Amino acid sequence: MKQSFFTGSFRQGSGILLMLLCLPLTEAEGQQFWEPTGEFPGGPKTGIAVTGDSILFAGLTDGIIRSRDGGNSFEKVLGASGIFSLYATASGSVLAGGTGKIYVSGDGGNNWDSLAVNSAFPVIQITENGPGALFAITGGYDDEGYKGDGVFYAPGPGHQWEQRNGGLGSFLGCEKIAADKNGRLYLAVHDHFVTGNGGLFISEDNGLRWEHVDVQIDGRGQVEDRLKIEFSTGLSVSPEDSVYLSFQGLAGNGMVRLNVRRYMDDVGKAGHWTVCSVTESEQWWLDRTLHNIYFFGNGLWFSSSQGSLSTGGTWYTSEGSGGWEQVNQNLEYYPLSHRDAQYFAEDGNGRIYMVQHLGEKIFTHNGQGGPVTVPQRAVSGTMVVYPNPAGSGQPVYLTGSLPRTARISLFDSTGRKLAEPDLSERPVRFSSPAAPGIYYIAVENRDHREVIRFIVR
Repeated sequence: MKQSFFTGSFRQGSGILLMLLCLPLTEAEGQQFWEPTGEFPGGPKTGIAVTGDSILFAGLTDGIIRSRDGGNSFEKVLGASGIFSLYATASGSVLAGGTGKIYVSGDGGNNWDSLAVNSAFPVIQITENGPGALFAITGGYDDEGYKGDGVFYAPGPGHQWEQRNGGLGSFLGCEKIAADKNGRLYLAVHDHFVTGNGGLFISEDNGLRWEHVDVQIDGRGQVEDRLKIEFSTGLSVSPEDSVYLSFQGLAGNGMVRLNVRRYMDDVGKAGHWTVCSVTESEQWWLDRTLHNIYFFGNGLWFSSSQGSLSTGGTWYTSEGSGGWEQVNQNLEYYPLSHRDAQYFAEDGNGRIYMVQHLGEKIFTHNGQGGPVTVPQRAVSGTMVVYPNPAGSGQPVYLTGSLPRTARISLFDSTGRKLAEPDLSERPVRFSSPAAPGIYYIAVENRDHREVIRFIVR
């Protein structure tokens, strides 16, 4: 008998830097926070990803489309019975989760391989750790509730996938997975009966063994400290090494909806998680829960929430875990007047792309704090940095028309010069800085000057 699954969300400087960036940012009259791309083909979207060379991919209910020009035009590059997740690796491969299989392309979407995953459930998220090991999770609703076949591991793109569920017991209906810079994994699983034995797990050995994590907060005498998680809507690790978890569950016999955080090295230890309020309600324990948080190179954090046309939509902040602001204007309308999770990706020039789960449009935001337009002259012309974004300490290449008399300098976001890469090698190669953030590569010659924005995650 053919099974069908639902995998949507549950219920609810310096002078140097000024010289580098001397072209001013100008406000675009009438421009919205989110603008639709020039074309949005293919029907409902299920995910979005951008490779280091700024090729844009969008997942569909029947395949994958690709854009090489920032979303102005698309072409279908894969037909499939259903795509449930999309991920671009640091090495440039693109992976897409189907039902019982994962599609892989290592050449920018021209060719795809299909690799079996021993599961009858959809692959709803794919991620990688620092060394490049890949992890996929399975989960979805059937007639008996939310189920799954747990976690799958592969040493890299194109390799076979193996199940890694040691320590999870019967809690195999996965919801979210994340990895920190040290390779530790965090996993959120569904606990239908709210027993307190599901919820959050961690693994220090690439998923060979999972350990359950008790989540406690300071209930301020209003709710109990120890929490039991029913389902999670978001699980992310920030550049500041904190784990963010959003969920619904129980505190004693009372329901809670919370967004909490904790420093990654303390997650498995006794102690309280910090509550991060989104809506600042007096009933702080019944907050609006966020989906996964996306951390972009300009310091902005993006997330989303499920809800009506007025309560659901985009949330963003430039203040870390606080100061969240909501955006729900200029987003398409759904037949049932309901908004679901949003997925985000960023290209090498800081342009942010977004799709809403099962929405038909692809939206863009230029990556600044408000609706502004970056002048075209500020974008790289003849030189290309790859990969961009890059991982910490990863080899990075600078290619293009580069005279041997040119000088190359690497600056951080404060305008401090960090390095002058060696020009004797072609292509020019250097190691990306260790700290995540925005960097600038200045290429100077007698009659040519170019500044390239470069992101380290």
